[in-house]
Amino acid sequence: QVLSVAREMTQERSGSPISDQLNLEIIYPSPRENLIGSIRQILLSMTTEFDRKIVQSEKNGEIVCVRRFGKWNIFVDGYDQSTDYTNAMWRGALKKIPRSASIKKILMLGLGGGGAIAYINKRFKKSHLTIVEYDPAMVLCAKLCGNLNGKNVRIIVDDAAKIVAQLNETYDLILVDLFHGQYTDPSLSTDAMLQSLSRCLEKKGGYLILYVPHRDLYE
Repeated sequence: QVLSVAREMTQERSGSPISDQLNLEIIYPSPRENLIGSIRQILLSMTTEFDRKIVQSEKNGEIVCVRRFGKWNIFVDGYDQSTDYTNAMWRGALKKIPRSASIKKILMLGLGGGGAIAYINKRFKKSHLTIVEYDPAMVLCAKLCGNLNGKNVRIIVDDAAKIVAQLNETYDLILVDLFHGQYTDPSLSTDAMLQSLSRCLEKKGGYLILYVPHRDLYE
């Protein structure tokens, strides 16, 4: 089951393990959001497609973009990258951040279908969003589906683990949505990645990480 986890630094950076400095909270969509998502999925399964675009990717193979009822869904290996369920989890997690918080710079690792961008721009209207996505075909799909229309959005096409280690900027909020199909990117379970994320985070900043939980990530 996919979980959305809000991670905040609870201690100053020190020599203690990164895992000891994180306070994890599991956030699920509300019953109402679950119901709406379930009803929509039933309706989608009963309808024919209104439009379909296929994009060939060297990294993800065939990517299928399907539009029904005016909404696009992006499929990689048969898995929807833009579900109502995951978008609801992002909204629920972002609502946990006080509106008084000063969020000026956001780093997002993994574009997915780009469905969360509109809400991020709405929630943090004056922020600048930097997105790192390793597959240029996913960026093309997000553009085709109209999910990259927000202002102050910069996209870096490269491997997130490599880029994070090289970044010299710090961010108020870091969003992590790194998947290969249905599986979480294994780099998230490495100390090197967590240390790089910590280095890129402002002292009063926080993480939001969307992942399929593996034992390695907890350990």
